Amino acid sequence: MDSAVQYSGENGGAESDFGSLNNLQQGMIAQQQKGQPQAMSQDQQMQLQLQMMQRQNDYIREKFRAIDVEIDQGPDIPRHLIQVLLDYTQMDRKPYLGGFKHKLTSVVYHHASTQTPRQPKYTEADRKLSRETQTVKVKKHHQQTFRDQATQMERPGFLLNTSSDREVVPGRYQTADERDIIVERATRCIQRWTRGWMGRKRAAYLRARKAERESFLSEQELLAQKEAEMHRRKEILRRMHPRTAEDFDILFNELEAWRIQETRKVKEASLEKEQESQILKQLLHKEIKLLQTIDRLRINANIENRELRIQAMLTEMAKPKLFDLRNGNKVDVHTHFTTRAKELQQLYNGLNLPLLTVDERLDVLLHVKWTVKEFDAPLTRQIVELIDREADLLNRGRSPKLLEGLRKRVSNLFLNFIQTPEFNPEATRFQVVPMDFEQYIFHRVSDAKARPLLPKPPGTIGAEATA
Repeated sequence: MDSAVQYSGENGGAESDFGSLNNLQQGMIAQQQKGQPQAMSQDQQMQLQLQMMQRQNDYIREKFRAIDVEIDQGPDIPRHLIQVLLDYTQMDRKPYLGGFKHKLTSVVYHHASTQTPRQPKYTEADRKLSRETQTVKVKKHHQQTFRDQATQMERPGFLLNTSSDREVVPGRYQTADERDIIVERATRCIQRWTRGWMGRKRAAYLRARKAERESFLSEQELLAQKEAEMHRRKEILRRMHPRTAEDFDILFNELEAWRIQETRKVKEASLEKEQESQILKQLLHKEIKLLQTIDRLRINANIENRELRIQAMLTEMAKPKLFDLRNGNKVDVHTHFTTRAKELQQLYNGLNLPLLTVDERLDVLLHVKWTVKEFDAPLTRQIVELIDREADLLNRGRSPKLLEGLRKRVSNLFLNFIQTPEFNPEATRFQVVPMDFEQYIFHRVSDAKARPLLPKPPGTIGAEATA
């Protein structure tokens, strides 16, 4: 520590001497510019410059280099010679950047650049991403913290800024008991707020559970109401539009319960025999009407159920086959039998379509005719005959209402055609008695005398039927 102070003092002394010589020389130059007589001769000036150079050389330390620089101060004024110190410890070797040579003066010029050296981002003592940063170093060191402060007073020649100063007044001395009281009061406050927060959190959780429970109960109540309403509508629909045998049993049971209840009311009324017999006759008349209504509903239900069964059967016939692959997957395959069943289903649905124009009806009949004429059998000949008869009546302009019976016969016969295994191989699965497919092919198909499909001749079916 002492050597550093001594070194600073030596430097300061040399610097002060060097500055005094400089000031002396500048004062002489200023007197010369003002026209005052020189106080020193030429030899004295040279001697002064030699002394200045000697002082500068004494100041230059090791690893420092001085260069002489002449400064032109104007006409009739001698040049000023100064030395510039270069610190080579802070200078890296600069790269060669090229240059050029003057053609007339043969002076070589080099390109140069300079840059103020930057301070490294991380020093050796503060390396990042290294083993040292990932190693925990534990060190124990006891010390007494310093609370020493320093101050600076004003003095002549020194101006002190007091704009940010503030006065500090010492407070009352606090004892340990008083501090314990303050800590206890703060602890109780923290506990009070913490318990309040925990209580509010618990209350919010219970409210959420209660709301969730009420929501669940309300949803269950709405679901029960919807199920009850659906059950009520279903029961009403079963009585207004019965479809199954259970629905008709319900109607008959309710009718019988109504008859017994009404008869009991009449018997318990203690009426005269004539009046009682008259009321019973009216009750019997109502019962007969209700039975007739139930019979009509049964007929309509049978018709609708028959159509549903037929459509389900045709859909099952046209359903593609399901084959298992080696990898365990399944694939739907349309065979020529299922394709045939699909075409027959479309033709059957076309025959039963209402509200068709004459041309559309004739087109459907033509397709059905050429489909059944692939086989020569009594059933197919009968279907062709009925189709020609309907086409002739349509060409004569008969009303569709008069053709309902004929169209019903054509539809039923074509359904028999679809259900016959000789004409639709997929119908074999729906036979009451299962048949062997190979025997069916060998014995029955030969009797059907199947022949190839002929091309459709030009013209309408009506002309063919008339001919």
